[in-house]
Amino acid sequence: TVDSGYTEKITGYAINAELKDNGTLSVKEKIDYDFGSNEKHGIYRYIPTIYKSRNGNPRQSITNISIKMNNGDSVPYTTTRNNSTKQEIAQFTIGDSEKLVTGVQTYIVSYDVARVISSDSQADTFNWNFIGTGWEVPINNIKINLKLSAKSANNLFKIDCYTGKNDINQSCNLSRTNKEISFVKKSLEPHKGITINSSFKINTFKSPSWLEI
Repeated sequence: TVDSGYTEKITGYAINAELKDNGTLSVKEKIDYDFGSNEKHGIYRYIPTIYKSRNGNPRQSITNISIKMNNGDSVPYTTTRNNSTKQEIAQFTIGDSEKLVTGVQTYIVSYDVARVISSDSQADTFNWNFIGTGWEVPINNIKINLKLSAKSANNLFKIDCYTGKNDINQSCNLSRTNKEISFVKKSLEPHKGITINSSFKINTFKSPSWLEI
């Protein structure tokens, strides 16, 4: 199994996201992280804020951040930014620096990402790594649900799903019912992610101002 040889693992990863007509993505993640017998302060969560290799993609901002345990208790976190060749990344350091945890811990991570739409003369595009390749542990019981507005659902003309490592090139199957798109996968090996690429008719989403690009 993908868990073999790993003390730590993610036993469940559920993502509920809504793509709004103003180009904002609202995300709520439920991460069941099993530390096993290890004692740690918490976890890291990395979220890209700009893909430097994409044309016409405005700089993204992350707001309305909320990180809680499953019982509703708030979890301390800090946010820093890391730059790489292709991305600028917001890093959430989640956990109490004065407290150690072990076993299964459930983290509820919510945030909004503005300006997630890229536009050109052909389409408005939404390409998003719902699970990135930075996780160093196996991930099990993955569920992704993406909600669209009536307008964007009507204007959607192409959508693809991919899994894999940094090249993320293995196709995966999506389910669609009216305004919702869903994906379920039993497991992912470490450093494998899930990306959804979608294309909409031009001007489906509000364009950012030149100050936001």
